[in-house]
Amino acid sequence: MTTAGHVEHRSESRYRHLLQVRVGNLELTTANVSLHGMQLVCPQLRFKGIRADVEGGQLAAQVAVPKSAPLDATLAVRYWSQSGDEFLIGVRIALTDPGAQGLWTAHIDKLSKGVRLAPG
Repeated sequence: MTTAGHVEHRSESRYRHLLQVRVGNLELTTANVSLHGMQLVCPQLRFKGIRADVEGGQLAAQVAVPKSAPLDATLAVRYWSQSGDEFLIGVRIALTDPGAQGLWTAHIDKLSKGVRLAPG
């Protein structure tokens, strides 16, 4: 895991897209997503509730994808940094269910083609 100040080098396209992500009892949103990752936005006041897990490098989450039940995911923390009154958390997403992986891939594919997606 890397911490504040780290510059992340990305090998795949990211798309500015808002999705709801539940981590524990917190509802977070994404700032951007890619085929294998996402950046989460967490208000500073709520960050203390997940800080130990973020520092531990792994988060259990449910990702809301349009027209689907929430996808269970394991998020591997790549970096985190404070930006104003929020924390930005870069994660790699792992979906163990093959069906969920197919839904996620189809969702990212639509984003890559500029298809307008309904809110999650």
